Amino acid sequence: AERVKKHTKNWHMFDQISGRGYGEMKGEYYGLPWPCWTEKHAGSPILYNIDRSVADGGMGFRNRFGLEHDGVSQLAGKGSAPKGSANPDGYPEITRDNIEE
Repeated sequence: AERVKKHTKNWHMFDQISGRGYGEMKGEYYGLPWPCWTEKHAGSPILYNIDRSVADGGMGFRNRFGLEHDGVSQLAGKGSAPKGSANPDGYPEITRDNIEE
């Protein structure tokens, strides 16, 4: 609740397009990005934005309902991974077998 109050009070210190804060709000995004786990992991401000690296708030789609159906790939198409990603195509669901170290 305190974070929302602080952002509401200082709404003028956030970029209207990206939601990124500046000045006293630098390093934060406006509102409660999803998922907002803790104060240290404040959430993902922009879901599925492949124009930014993951470190800058970008995110690619991760399939959670199978890799193919009737012989057709269910992964996101070529060029759908975030900027700077090691994989140029869509990603499968994160599992213990494929998690990147």
